[in-house]
Amino acid sequence: MKIKFYIRQVIKMITRQIVLPVVYGFACLRHPEVDSHLVILADAHHESLPDSMAAVKEELLHRGYTVKERFCDFQKSSPYAATREMIQFMDDYSQAGCVLLCDYYLPVTACRKRKETKVIQLWHACGAYKKFGYDAKDDIPGCFSSHMFGNLDLVTVSGKVCIPHYASAFHIPEEMVAALGVSRTDKYFSESYRESCRQKFREIYPESKGKRVVVWAPTFRGNAADADLVGLEEILKLKEQRKDKDFFLIKLHPHMKGTASVPACILSTEELLPAADVLISDFSSIIFEFSLFQKPILLFAPDADSYMDRRGTYEIGKLPGPMAASAEELASLFQAIDDGAEDPQHVFPYCRIQMEACDGHATERIARYLEMSR
Repeated sequence: MKIKFYIRQVIKMITRQIVLPVVYGFACLRHPEVDSHLVILADAHHESLPDSMAAVKEELLHRGYTVKERFCDFQKSSPYAATREMIQFMDDYSQAGCVLLCDYYLPVTACRKRKETKVIQLWHACGAYKKFGYDAKDDIPGCFSSHMFGNLDLVTVSGKVCIPHYASAFHIPEEMVAALGVSRTDKYFSESYRESCRQKFREIYPESKGKRVVVWAPTFRGNAADADLVGLEEILKLKEQRKDKDFFLIKLHPHMKGTASVPACILSTEELLPAADVLISDFSSIIFEFSLFQKPILLFAPDADSYMDRRGTYEIGKLPGPMAASAEELASLFQAIDDGAEDPQHVFPYCRIQMEACDGHATERIARYLEMSR
């Protein structure tokens, strides 16, 4: 573990265990009652509204809620800026009827919250493939002594089959996990939205005209604060080999932003997937989202053995596509697609199981749950 990362963790722990509980206590004195119509959207990995929360925000505003946003990328911010943001959140936290999260968020765990305040973890990923949370070695720092998810009231997931995995990862009862769906996938069921994404893609990448669009979207390796990329050399080689037939685009995990030799993709994942014809991934949850489009998925993991030893995956049954461990095997899989031998139809049952609650109405169900829990 790098010294800089360790220092940041120590600062976080001091802030969490001493500063934030005091701030919350005084805030509760200033605000003796909770506002059931106040909803806080909070995230520590974005500087603005994440795609995972956009539809939920719109729906809540439509239903008459007051929505406040607390977004700050703690990794990019200085310790002072991050601490100030946490303190401001705690003041909002003391008044809110509900807090919505879509990733790990340290301040919400800093103290015992008011019972009237509900904390709902929307999470940012579909399905359950790679291990995370308490099931993974790298996700929860060793210096974090208390329950990372102790204040959660609900976790929403993409399908019932995911419930035991999320309960395990978060160390919570299965009764606190509900298959309400993933809000941001609702837009995938709109043909007008999908066509607008394809049009935007063609405008940004006119050189893709007449070619099959191939997206490589791997997950990161190691710790989120010190993420590694595996397989780039092989993908670039394949890209060169197939440049006459396919247009390759690399979409890196947010933890790998700024990776050398990889041009930034200006499209969001939600805009990119409807425009893709083939997805290459590995242990990333993006395979679950893309399965909704019923198009070929190829899995490429040259480090599969070491990845399984280091992080591991949940037992999910049949994968949505064939797995390649080398550039040669991946090239053969592409040849199978060229020859019509790779049939994406096997994605259908896989999609139904992992994504059964993603039917275009997840946002409505989440908002309805919030109203019922007030």
